[in-house]
Amino acid sequence: IAAKKHKPERQYGLRPRLRNSKYPDLL
Repeated sequence: IAAKKHKPERQYGLRPRLRNSKYPDLL
């Protein structure tokens, strides 16, 4: 999974609201 560590929300784009988590998609 090519996920950006600095902006994971941009790569996944599933839950950009949860910027607290490194992987908002897992939530």
